[in-house]
Amino acid sequence: MTPHTSHCRRALQRQILSSTDFVWISDRLLAASFERYCRVSKTGHRNAGYVPGPLESRRRLGKRQMGDLNSMQYASSAPPWAFPVPLNLSQWHWEPPKTAAQLQRDNEYQEDHTPTNWLTKLDRWLGELAFPAASQASIIPDPTPSPQIAARESLSLCPELDTFFSLIATAPLNTVRSDAYAVFHKFQHLISLGEMAPEAILSTFTNVWEALDSRFQDTAVGQGLYLALCSAVVSGITTSRVIEPSLLDVSFWNTLLSRMSELAVDDELCALFGQAMESIPAAHLRNVSDGVLAMLGSIFSAWYSSPDLDNAADVPTLLYTAAKHSSRLQQKVEMVRSALAMADINPQEHGPLLKAATRLVLELTINSESEQHAPRYNWLCVLAQMPLVNQDFLLEASALLWYKSPGVQLFTDSELCSLMLFQWESRGYLPRSDFVRSGHDSHRPWEGNTAIASLAVSIYTALSGPNSRHQTAVFYSLWKFLAKLNRTDGVVASIEALSKRNKLPLRLLQALAFTSENHTVAIKLHDLYIHKLQYSGPGGIDWNPAVFEKYVDKIVHDRTLHGNTLWKALDIMMFQKSKDISLLTWRHRGDYGKRRASIVRKSLTLYANAPHLQNREAFRQVAQGVRYLEQSEDGLSPDDVKVLFHVVAKDLKEGKPGRTRRLRWFLRVIERNFGSAIMRGCLRAFSNWRWRLKVNWRLQMQAEAHVVRGSTNGAS
Repeated sequence: MTPHTSHCRRALQRQILSSTDFVWISDRLLAASFERYCRVSKTGHRNAGYVPGPLESRRRLGKRQMGDLNSMQYASSAPPWAFPVPLNLSQWHWEPPKTAAQLQRDNEYQEDHTPTNWLTKLDRWLGELAFPAASQASIIPDPTPSPQIAARESLSLCPELDTFFSLIATAPLNTVRSDAYAVFHKFQHLISLGEMAPEAILSTFTNVWEALDSRFQDTAVGQGLYLALCSAVVSGITTSRVIEPSLLDVSFWNTLLSRMSELAVDDELCALFGQAMESIPAAHLRNVSDGVLAMLGSIFSAWYSSPDLDNAADVPTLLYTAAKHSSRLQQKVEMVRSALAMADINPQEHGPLLKAATRLVLELTINSESEQHAPRYNWLCVLAQMPLVNQDFLLEASALLWYKSPGVQLFTDSELCSLMLFQWESRGYLPRSDFVRSGHDSHRPWEGNTAIASLAVSIYTALSGPNSRHQTAVFYSLWKFLAKLNRTDGVVASIEALSKRNKLPLRLLQALAFTSENHTVAIKLHDLYIHKLQYSGPGGIDWNPAVFEKYVDKIVHDRTLHGNTLWKALDIMMFQKSKDISLLTWRHRGDYGKRRASIVRKSLTLYANAPHLQNREAFRQVAQGVRYLEQSEDGLSPDDVKVLFHVVAKDLKEGKPGRTRRLRWFLRVIERNFGSAIMRGCLRAFSNWRWRLKVNWRLQMQAEAHVVRGSTNGAS
């Protein structure tokens, strides 16, 4: 019960004297009390009730009566949020409520055009007798339009458009501008309310644009009016709760974006492009590539423009102009990136669109010698900062735009590092991205090509410890970038240049060598550390041999490398005579010694079966590995002896007598590791083998001589 009604109830109860016994209150007494209350109470209180009854306010009563009339004509419907699927308002047209007389005329018209029997005609005749024509005429309302019809006409844009089209050619500029903004405002309002069909939106937009073209084409005033028209359409669509963007077909979005591409590119247009891309439904993105490419082409062309730096009065003005232009350009790049990111553009679903945009940048810049850098690099920055663009797609685009001409690179190492940082930050690869970027900027000097080395140092410093897993992944990504763009050769030179000013940790070099997936780079980094950065000896820090475990196969089968490259990488300097005898024994102990022994055992089989090595070179490399394994903690295993026997007996297997010096060395190895008894057994086996080969050789020679004599006798 509302407060006013409860107050009335308490006032009535005060007029009645309650008693302990049951008191019967008659209707007359209750009516008298109510009449007295109405005389002494305030009129405002009596007309402010919200409950139907005698105390209901007049305004509330009128609203309730209007609702009753509407409910009698139309059935009640559920609210919009109660529908599981949004209503399709494209097939719905609003009509004002009908009066009782209109409903009666519609019913009579429907009855006249439907088959009726004689009973219905009799009922109509009796009704005409009961209500003559004069009385019926008094029921018909006046011909003035109803408020609903007037509201319907007020929601139409036709009067404003007719006035605008008639005045645009001859009216003053201020009048046309004010009328245009009024039309745009109402156009946006009607779109937001859903009062215009999708076809009407496109036709109205096209007609207004053509009308503006007739007077303001290629003018500064027209630029503002065109932009206001596009903004009204996009804002009306984005703010509307009635019309869905999916109801607008592909032709509308292509037309809108194509018209926007004709305007001069500025911050407002880039922001409007972002709103339009956010409004386009995902189902239409693949089919609106023409409009998107037209808009991107306009933005790419705007990236060509550069400030006039040659006419600067002094150096401060020159620096200020260049910095201001760079800031504006970076802001436009961020707007384009935001526009594509808000539309969830990704290579998996919209790969053709992104590839077409990349080819568009290439076509626009391929014939320009001086303006290739900004459009290409800015587009790569846009791709790098989009979270849904993976590294593979970015690398393909970078490889396409990276070279100014065959063999001539367009971008510097600093720009490459910035591009990689953008990609890692957008993909979430850097837990401490701010620290990495600040460290990279602080380590990078203004002179010398040390950008890549400074980036590697900042990654190593920021992602050490608990973030070591991220560090390895980022280093892999770094080398993938460099390998795709053929920049791996400059890494060692960059590290060497940076090491002249800063001491680089060994773990950084080992991490770079391990993640490079390039045995040549790993060997160069090892040699740089051994010979120039820090000598590796019994008292120094040793290079971890596990780095080269994954490169053994590549090093052995690389024809361009020297045969002892692997032993130098493993610090097994048996071919060189060292002055310090402790250096020879120190290499075989500890965890590093076991790791070296494992790598050497793996290399024995590879050297023994290498197709590009001659027997002498293969025996030399296998013998080097055997000498190291003999001095290791685990010693020589039977499997190692099998590999050595395969190399030593290769001539015997081919039917040749073999090399006595190699066989004697093999027997000495067997005697040192397995005893004299086994050595003597091997000696007898070799002797018998060579004796059989000698006998077979003699028999073969006798057979050949017999054949020669027989052929000679036959000829004579």
